[in-house]
Amino acid sequence: MMTTSGGIILAGGKSARMGQDKALLEVDGRSLIAQVVATVRPLVSEIVVVADVPEKYDNALGRIVADLLPGVGPVGGILTGLTALGEGSHLVVSCDMPALNVRVLQFLLEAATPEWDAVVPETAGRPEPLCAVYQHTAAPKLRAFLDTGRRAAYQALECLQTRRVDEETLRRLDPEGLGFTNLNTPEDLERFRQRKHTL
Repeated sequence: MMTTSGGIILAGGKSARMGQDKALLEVDGRSLIAQVVATVRPLVSEIVVVADVPEKYDNALGRIVADLLPGVGPVGGILTGLTALGEGSHLVVSCDMPALNVRVLQFLLEAATPEWDAVVPETAGRPEPLCAVYQHTAAPKLRAFLDTGRRAAYQALECLQTRRVDEETLRRLDPEGLGFTNLNTPEDLERFRQRKHTL
């Protein structure tokens, strides 16, 4: 049974490989972050955008909050979002995932029950911690993880009670497997633009 849920959009990365702020890049006249927010908004009660520099983002996107732990990577952003939203099951997605699949997101939210700190998809044998659902109960465990000096989001999952969703299940929901596309480089962005125009 789904509990009160919010959406956490991670917009704080350095975008070093892209060379500019990924969140504000446009595809078909709309920024990547606006596309992500538009997909997530109907599924949740509130949107929180976690940003290193909050003033860069339009308040129309949702509640913009400053990263509590800037510079430590996405785990800090997840922790910030969970702290802002409080109790419930909260969908976490990166701002550079413009092809999110609504059926997958709904499945993750519906699979979130109190015994799990996180519900995380797996593709090609690897977890997708930046497109997952986290319970508020994960917050103190993520802080303890960061206190050890580790940063990698996939390692943080080892500290949580994590339900993993296998690729076979995901393929039934997203046969094309496009939902986890993320854009890290100018080449990624150009490939995505070209694919959109051929669909």
